[in-house]
This record gives sequence, structure tokens and C-alpha cells, in this order.
Amino acid sequence: MNQPAVSQQLWQIVQMALCGWLIMLTAHQKSVLAVIGRWKYRQRIAGDFLFCMCWAVMLWLVFLQVSGGLVRYYIVLGLAGGAAVYQFFCRRHLEGICKFAAR
Repeated sequence: MNQPAVSQQLWQIVQMALCGWLIMLTAHQKSVLAVIGRWKYRQRIAGDFLFCMCWAVMLWLVFLQVSGGLVRYYIVLGLAGGAAVYQFFCRRHLEGICKFAAR
């Protein structure tokens, strides 16, 4: 199997890290919207289901764009790294922006 060049691998990691960061941002925005909107249990379940379905399709399209549909370990690590960066460094700082956007 043909391995891409190191520079291409690094660029794919950065793209997937941005995708992971964006997934976590939208998940946080959805949860803030649910709290502010006082969604009932069924509304939260429907919102979670729609969120997961939309991001599953988007993630598939991103995989197709970034690596031609191949799921390599460094691409998954980039996605998880972007999500971790959001959770550990950006979540508290973007809380006010998420609340403002939800209102």
C-alpha cells in the first residue's frame, strides 16, 4: 500500500484536528442550547440523534476529502487530538460565546 509523504500526513493531521475541534464546539453549542431552551427528555434524545447523524455524514465526507476514504491511525489521532484540545483548553473560554450564540 502506498504511504503518503510526511508533509501530507502532517497536513491531514491538522485538518482532522480542526474537524475534531469543530465537532466538540458544535456539541458544546448543542448542549448549551438544550439547557437554555429547557429541552425535555424527548427533545434532547431527538437532538442528540440528529446531531450524531449529521456529524456521521460530515465526518465521512471529511474522511473522503482528507484521505480518500482511508482511515489511518494518525488521522484518528488528529481527530481525537482536536477534540482533546477543545475540551481541555477552549471549552471554558468559549462558554460565553456559546451562550451568546444560543440566545
